[in-house]
Amino acid sequence: MFNHFANIYFEEKEDSVKKIKRTYEIHIEAFIGKLDVAIITTDDIKKIQKLKKIDLAEKTVNAIIQIIGAIYTVAISKKLFAKSNPISGQIKRIKVDNASERYLQLDEIKLLIQETKCKDHLYVFTLLALQTGGRLGTILSLCKKYVKL
Repeated sequence: MFNHFANIYFEEKEDSVKKIKRTYEIHIEAFIGKLDVAIITTDDIKKIQKLKKIDLAEKTVNAIIQIIGAIYTVAISKKLFAKSNPISGQIKRIKVDNASERYLQLDEIKLLIQETKCKDHLYVFTLLALQTGGRLGTILSLCKKYVKL
């Protein structure tokens, strides 16, 4: 089953596995997790891609497809799967349009800092995000051991 390959992949990538595993559980497992890997086709993966495009950003859909491909790559490297990776060269990534990205203006940053000052946790989070450019998941996963003082 594909779940078996996924677990091997997660064991190998244990450092960054939480977010990837969560993405797998939410977006991939229900579609192909219980399928025999021998019967999963490129068309099955294209269906996942098409369905996910309805509700998710292009970048997120590409990440989902990349995870499936990476799982197959690990299975192939460990000689658990003898066929070729159904993602490689077969599934086209969705073009990502980043034109909608907008950066805060200085007056907006000052207002944001001012509005969050009365809420300690939110204020610290806001300062971390502004200073590092870190996203929600990155900042929430910070641990004391990652910070050099």
